[in-house]
Amino acid sequence: MKAISEFNLYGQVALEICVNQLSDQALPILDAVEDGVFIFALDSLRFSYVNEGAARQTGYDKAELLAMTPLDIKPEFDEAGFRQMLLPLIHGAVRTIRLETVHRTKHAGDIAVEVILQLLAPVQQQASVIVIARNITERRQTDLALKRETSEWTQVMDSFEDAICLLDAKRCLLRANKKFYALMHTEPELSVGKPIAQLMYPSGEPASCPVCRAQEEKMDTVVTMEADHPYNPVPGYPIEMTIKIIRDEAGAASGILISMHDLCHARKIEQELRQSEDRFRSVMSEAPLPMIIHAEDGEVLEINKAWVETTGYVHADIPTIKVWTEKAYGAKAQVMQQSIAMLYATTQRADRGEHKIMCKDGSSRIWHISAAPVGKLADGRRYVVSMALDVTERKAAQAQIEFLAYHDALTQLPNRLLAKDRMEMAIHSADRNQTKSALLFLDLDNFKTINDSLGHVVGDALLKQVALSLRGCLRDTDMLSRQGGDEFLIVLPDIRDGDAIMIVAEKILESLTHPFDIDHHALSTSLSIGIAVYPNDGADFDTLLKKADTAMYQAKESGRNTYRFHTEQMNANAVDHLQIRNGLRQALEKNEFVLYYQPQISLASGAVIGAEALLRWQHPGMGMVLPGRFISVAEDCGLIVPIGDWVLQEACRQAVIWQQAGLPELVIAVNLSAVQCKRGDLEQSVTRALTESGLDPAYLELELTESILIQDAEKVLGKVRRLKSLGIKLAIDDFGTGYSSLSYLKRFDVDKLKIDQSFIRDMADDPNDAAIVRAIIQMARSLNLKTIAEGVEDERQLSLLHLQHCDEIQGYYFARPMPANEFARYLTANL
Repeated sequence: MKAISEFNLYGQVALEICVNQLSDQALPILDAVEDGVFIFALDSLRFSYVNEGAARQTGYDKAELLAMTPLDIKPEFDEAGFRQMLLPLIHGAVRTIRLETVHRTKHAGDIAVEVILQLLAPVQQQASVIVIARNITERRQTDLALKRETSEWTQVMDSFEDAICLLDAKRCLLRANKKFYALMHTEPELSVGKPIAQLMYPSGEPASCPVCRAQEEKMDTVVTMEADHPYNPVPGYPIEMTIKIIRDEAGAASGILISMHDLCHARKIEQELRQSEDRFRSVMSEAPLPMIIHAEDGEVLEINKAWVETTGYVHADIPTIKVWTEKAYGAKAQVMQQSIAMLYATTQRADRGEHKIMCKDGSSRIWHISAAPVGKLADGRRYVVSMALDVTERKAAQAQIEFLAYHDALTQLPNRLLAKDRMEMAIHSADRNQTKSALLFLDLDNFKTINDSLGHVVGDALLKQVALSLRGCLRDTDMLSRQGGDEFLIVLPDIRDGDAIMIVAEKILESLTHPFDIDHHALSTSLSIGIAVYPNDGADFDTLLKKADTAMYQAKESGRNTYRFHTEQMNANAVDHLQIRNGLRQALEKNEFVLYYQPQISLASGAVIGAEALLRWQHPGMGMVLPGRFISVAEDCGLIVPIGDWVLQEACRQAVIWQQAGLPELVIAVNLSAVQCKRGDLEQSVTRALTESGLDPAYLELELTESILIQDAEKVLGKVRRLKSLGIKLAIDDFGTGYSSLSYLKRFDVDKLKIDQSFIRDMADDPNDAAIVRAIIQMARSLNLKTIAEGVEDERQLSLLHLQHCDEIQGYYFARPMPANEFARYLTANL
């Protein structure tokens, strides 16, 4: 209503300008009005003036509008009906006409508008009407969504027996269920928006009422009020009022949730018990509430049927209160015994609050317990009857209400409010751990078509299935949220880089490749995903959400069933990543991989004694692709295992071909991936490569990184020992850059250390690098290991390695990696 009031006021000002000051000087003022302003003549109905707002609103330019009449943009009117509507204005029966209608636009179809019409004073004997129009399409959609949400809330709340109401921060009624209105003897239209005190206490709010105290003290509370209690909002009915403070994401109190439970039945039983001792035991036995009679020495005198039915314990199971508390309360038994001991000195009913008890079958219930003194036994012992109201279901209902405040009712996923809270936590974690966090905006492709053609029941079932599928793609620390409709949000905390995000996005897209079987329909769908990354794209949730939404529309425009980053560079990386990954799937089948070989030289003799097999990809579109560009992608998607098998087989095969051609017998060095060692059957792959090629195992050297050896060391140790038993050699690649340790060198029985080129590159100029190289060589010699330096590029590096007694070298100073045929010619020339 606020927006309508503002519009009417603004429109009234514009009308007054036109009515009182219609002139060439006044018209520019109307062009500053955001809403559409139209003036048309009564005789011809043709527009004589339109402002800029009218052109924006309808999509027509001013020249087009000035050639039109109101009937051209009001599809529901013919001329006769339109003139009939204007008659009250013309005859002066009303000063203005206000109505909600639709306008036809040039490109966007019909839009909902609120309009004000007023008759202008005749100018040169020509009467005109001014129209102020505001576009209310978005407001109508918002109102509809609000009505739908309110309806769902009301339907759930009306199913409860307790009276429930929701207040705002000013203690004014927002919503309530049927039971509440029945207790208060009022109707929704007479109650919503009014202070709760006015509804509960028509004759005046008592000082410091329970609702006020709960809000002022900012604490939840449970209050039991008898029928004659001065604060009781339902005189004559004893009630139990539960007051729950609702808090926003910042922890500030934003509202109050109240439930009122009618205690009439329980109080009636208590009254009857006091009225007649003779009728007491029979009433107790048949009472619907669990009841127990116990004496001050702890003896349980009697329990009723409801107690037995609820707990499973008969009187013989719990002869004393001590036994009962130990069975029902466990670790809290002693505290409960002390509380019960205080009951025998009371003279009035005592409210002992809510407690969780354990039943004989192991299940648990929540009881609200009260106790009333009855009198004395013949032997002088005082005794008390304790009554329990089982509130298990009611507590579950309250928990469900709180759950619905932060979760989506359809999918049970967190809603946007919870997603915002989780994203803010992820931002703090990223700052603390020097990582990144990502917000993914997901939108189902073509969901509207499914929903419209098969109905909302099928559409809702599809959304739930999609939610389950998405949840399976995420880590426990990630969060999936339903934004609304067919939109989802995913929060990825503590992400290392864009590649990690791409892996998740691709896994999500892959999870929807299979159709969902819903109500005998095989439904296929896909997702468009927009990605925003903290801190690159924004520092808060709202900014990141907006940018993820923008990126999602870019994914839609790119053909759907894909993902896009908000940052252009990350988008380019993602496209390249996808191109590499898709190409790798066919590279083996199309024989696009090729091995290059780099000579390994004995520093003592200068002879070629080995070759390192290096993988290259001859892509039909991208040309020669180096391993640094595709190996990590192959590892992420698991393709490195079959690729690694091919490298082993091809390297062994080529070594045998050179031997058969009469060339010197060389050791072929093959790099192994950590993924290959973890997922593949490495022993079987090596054995098959050696058997099929006929290569002597002594001429095969496997290069492993230090990280492979220290991850699940015992399992890797077993594999390495079995490989060594075949007769192959083992080298540690990039030695010195990882977790170098003498213990694993000894345990894994390695043959050679390969000094990383990062140390070789600057050893002639950097004393620290020179010292590291010297230490590695000396350590290797003391362990009877050979050393090979990679990346040797100049004479100074070569001279230093000579002085330090390195065994082998490889690098551009001698030869670059080359195809097999060129390597054969190089080898022949250097015999």
